[in-house]
Amino acid sequence: MQYPDKYCLQQASGNAGSNKWCTMKILIGFYYAIGDFISAVPTIRQLSRNHDVYVATGHQNKGLIELVALKGVNYLYFNLFSWRSCLEPLQFARQILLLQCDTILVSPHAQDKVASWKIPLLLWLLKGFGSRALVIGPLEDRNRYLYDRVVPVSKKLPLMQREIEFCRLAGFLPYQEVDLTGIIHHQPVAEQNLIVIHPGASKPNKKWLPEYYHTLVTLLTRKGFTILFVGLSKDLQPIRALIDDSAVTWFSGTLSEVIQTILPARLVLTMDSGFSHITSALGLRHIVLIGSASVDSVRPIFKNTQVINLPRLACQPCDAHQCAMDRTYCMEIIHPQLVYDHILQRCGIDQATSQN
Repeated sequence: MQYPDKYCLQQASGNAGSNKWCTMKILIGFYYAIGDFISAVPTIRQLSRNHDVYVATGHQNKGLIELVALKGVNYLYFNLFSWRSCLEPLQFARQILLLQCDTILVSPHAQDKVASWKIPLLLWLLKGFGSRALVIGPLEDRNRYLYDRVVPVSKKLPLMQREIEFCRLAGFLPYQEVDLTGIIHHQPVAEQNLIVIHPGASKPNKKWLPEYYHTLVTLLTRKGFTILFVGLSKDLQPIRALIDDSAVTWFSGTLSEVIQTILPARLVLTMDSGFSHITSALGLRHIVLIGSASVDSVRPIFKNTQVINLPRLACQPCDAHQCAMDRTYCMEIIHPQLVYDHILQRCGIDQATSQN
């Protein structure tokens, strides 16, 4: 296939009704976290209708890629680089060079406060090896000096909306509604009186206290709910050690298996994690607990998701990967009784009768 000049783009301020788009070979990424990749699916799907799209994503997203509604999209997988594996960024840069892309879109999913040497090293290698791709990234980014062109997209926007707006402002998406439905393939399942809890999160300061789960489970089982905990064994074990109840079950499996298991849920409770974006995209009734992060920038945008966040501390939001305090007070102030009341409200249960 012959590709036009890499600067042949429709301007973002151009005619919204125009369909005159130049077909280009585009690499978009770099999505290591599950939540980042899920949030980019609508944008990638829209881009693939007009362009030849490659997605740079982490190896751990392979199981998720089998479930998302993307057709005709190619993938480049990378590991989380470490100094002990110095060849990995070199090998990955070589893969990108061999693609001979017209454009590389460095999406604005990463928090600006998170310092990382991985993407700067990769972009430096590409420039050093003579890559002719036009590199476009967000203006509010610590790596902007490595971009050929910057786009003034706000990192305060929710992840999914931020991805869409970034590509619109860069001139790659028309100013029309982007399809946000059917992100993950699944069959509808009849709702049961089941509360699913996913306690996992990528960082300790995003997790709830194990004893809080014990209190919440006690309240929910008294109300007649059955409880299912899902996630990695390392996340479930501290909680399981505190709970001995026949109404509670535990499940660890592949991402596909977990998704199928939670579909009958009346409500799903998650922390600020990639799984919160999966749950929201599935359309399930959903509550997410957020303590340290900027709510507007990390919350899923779907209406089926409710955020519980209590911004009562001077340090909130810190958007840090590690808490500077001796305890994660921003999560501790979200008490089980509050979460319980919100669960009943979302499930349509009269709170006046919730006390036993």
